[in-house]
Amino acid sequence: MGIIYAYLGDYDKSLAASREVLKLNPGSGSAYVTLVSSYQYLNRFDEAKATAQEAQAHNLDSPQMHLSLYLLDFLQDNAAGMEQDVAGLMGKPGYED
Repeated sequence: MGIIYAYLGDYDKSLAASREVLKLNPGSGSAYVTLVSSYQYLNRFDEAKATAQEAQAHNLDSPQMHLSLYLLDFLQDNAAGMEQDVAGLMGKPGYED
């Protein structure tokens, strides 16, 4: 449901639904990506970054998460962070594109 609310532009409901998914399934990488994206759209960048770091601490890594981190660094005018996000994908099959 979280992603549906996000597509509809209701990011507060998206956050609530995604948090509920994570209570039921803490290993849901897609729920983390939806949370990070929703925080970004709400200009809650610190929470977006913390959520991404939490996902990575649980070894939930995906091209979508790296794209979310790249976008977050772009929005914060963090060129070094953007380079780090891209470098983190190099050498990982399926991620480089």
